[in-house]
Amino acid sequence: MFDKLFQAQQKAEEIKQRLNHISVFGEAEGGLIKVVATANKEIKEITIDPIFLGNADKEELEELLVVALNKALTQAETG
Repeated sequence: MFDKLFQAQQKAEEIKQRLNHISVFGEAEGGLIKVVATANKEIKEITIDPIFLGNADKEELEELLVVALNKALTQAETG
């Protein structure tokens, strides 16, 4: 019984480690904001176009970051 539980825990850890090496992406405004995350839903990188950043207001930037982040996290869930 404990042996099967231990094996299941090991298998779950192996899967988690593999998911750390899978990248998913989200973007907003045609790629002006890009987000890279792992399949384990860990944000690795956020890229914002410098010209867009210079012209965007705070609220617009915040909204588009949320869009891009949610797209990346949704992709992580669905694979």
